[in-house]
Amino acid sequence: MYLLNHPFLFEFLTFAFVISVVEVVERKWGAYEIQRSWQWRLNLVALCVVIIGSKISTGTWNWVSSHLLFDEYFHSEYLRKLSSFPKILIAIFSVDFCLFLIHWLMHNSKILWIVHKFHHTPKIMFWLSGSRTSFFHLFVFALPQVVIPFYFLKIDALEASVLLSFSLIINIWVHMNYKANIGFLSWFFITPQYHRIHHANSYLSGMNLGFVHTVWDRLFGTYVDPNKVQNFDLGLVRDEEISWKSLLGI
Repeated sequence: MYLLNHPFLFEFLTFAFVISVVEVVERKWGAYEIQRSWQWRLNLVALCVVIIGSKISTGTWNWVSSHLLFDEYFHSEYLRKLSSFPKILIAIFSVDFCLFLIHWLMHNSKILWIVHKFHHTPKIMFWLSGSRTSFFHLFVFALPQVVIPFYFLKIDALEASVLLSFSLIINIWVHMNYKANIGFLSWFFITPQYHRIHHANSYLSGMNLGFVHTVWDRLFGTYVDPNKVQNFDLGLVRDEEISWKSLLGI
């Protein structure tokens, strides 16, 4: 219970455990032969940006939300009184929808694409590829991840620990170098091969925009069946030099 009441420590230990397992799985059952050391320095720098940027982003949105009195005006007393399990499910589903919309905008707005394009620079996919996320990408994504669970639903420390760990695991899961067979559940939930299509260096990069559920892509016409698209290269359509601006998203 001590760990559950300390979200940062719980998130760190979850991260350490998950990547240990994922490393073994990818090395033993990896879907593709890859050079894991490719641009490893950039990947580690990007991971540091994610760790620091996430804390700055969530802290900033918490400060803004509290000063805008979101806690007083933007909430549902009925939902706040729910038990932890349904509250966590509502948070996951609603945040996932908001992130899908933001992600769609990032691919259809020149300004937001600048914020997002660093995430599409990897030419190989494995769990660390998900760390290629600019600071302002993190900042924009943090808005629904802060406002919905912490203010609209008023989650407690234990629920926050679960949600933070779930978010971390999902980001690692969808970027894994692994072909997952989850049967009929793949109709509802996103797999690594599903998200891999989104990282193609073609028009496919504007497809399969979801993070947890496939339903949003199916509803909004951005769904591509991963079983029907097999051979494609990864990365940006046009290679660009990566600089400190890429890390910031400007």
